[in-house]
Amino acid sequence: MSPQVPPSATEHLPPLTSNQRSILDAYRFGQLDENAFQEAIAGDPVLSDYVRRICRPTDPHSKVH
Repeated sequence: MSPQVPPSATEHLPPLTSNQRSILDAYRFGQLDENAFQEAIAGDPVLSDYVRRICRPTDPHSKVH
């Protein structure tokens, strides 16, 4: 019997649209500044929830988990 593969970290989230993925990619690759990214996620509850659940703080001293 083969071991079960754990579910993906994003499996429980609704799929992102191509526009939502484009916003994430643009931000990740430095093509979208912080203010524009914050505006985009503020106006999109699905994308905001995705970012909140998936993204991790890069500051090891951050208390947000």
